[in-house]
Amino acid sequence: MAAIGTAGAIGAIGSGVFGLNEHSHGEIATYIALALVGGGAWWWHWRQARARLDEAERRSLPRRLYLYLAVLGGVIGLLVFGSAALYRILNAALGLELTRETVHDLWHFAVDSAVSAAVAWWNFRALRADRATTRSDVVELNADLLQTGAEANRQLASVRFSGMARAAPGAVPVGFSEVWNLAKPAGGASGWMLTGIRPMH
Repeated sequence: MAAIGTAGAIGAIGSGVFGLNEHSHGEIATYIALALVGGGAWWWHWRQARARLDEAERRSLPRRLYLYLAVLGGVIGLLVFGSAALYRILNAALGLELTRETVHDLWHFAVDSAVSAAVAWWNFRALRADRATTRSDVVELNADLLQTGAEANRQLASVRFSGMARAAPGAVPVGFSEVWNLAKPAGGASGWMLTGIRPMH
């Protein structure tokens, strides 16, 4: 809602300033109201979310869905409005005529593309920050080959990995121990493939 209102308000006000097209006061007021109400609601929600932002919140499914959908919506908007602007430019170039209506449409498409790009960029930054914060840091790693064997046309192996890892930067390292089961074709057609992981308690 905030993005629609912002794009509409900038586009309508800019059209009037440049003398491209006169939008009604009611239309401009509607866009401004959408931008103010939607922007205020978004900002309040975003501040509340940042205040309670922790490891669990960064990994939560609703947050990730919201961010991915926002990025997707921004990218789709950029592609749609950017393609429409390119279409109008090519039409004007091939017809050797740049009309007032074409300039008006290009202005609106440019504003809509810019707002869409800003939405995608902002939420993509949040996604990258979440991924960087939730990245595990292995402090110590040990590997022990527990057993090997053969089954039908496969070679089997079990490896125990143990050590210390941080769930987030600055967190206290926690010990872990897992057994990885691996297999590969006896003929050597491919390398070792992971078939299962068993935590050790």
